[in-house]
Amino acid sequence: MLTGSDISRIMCHMVTYAANLNDQGRVVIPAPIRKELGFDGPVKLLFHLKDGVLTVETVEGAVSRVQEMVAAYSTSDESAVDDLIAQRRAEVARE
Repeated sequence: MLTGSDISRIMCHMVTYAANLNDQGRVVIPAPIRKELGFDGPVKLLFHLKDGVLTVETVEGAVSRVQEMVAAYSTSDESAVDDLIAQRRAEVARE
């Protein structure tokens, strides 16, 4: 359970900006956020909605996050591709 000090610590690292959603469903990400995230051109974004909270992340960021999660379960120092190729070669050799 979060304590008051936990919430204060989390909130002090958060910056909040307001933006308007127009009739076409468009919103402009404020310039300071774009600058902080290095958005200097078109960027593909993913939107996640959970419990009424909308979060936004780049596709690149999501891929990196998932790769890190999967890497935590890796039991081998070899790449998954090398491991798969070795398995396929072993299957062919058995046939």
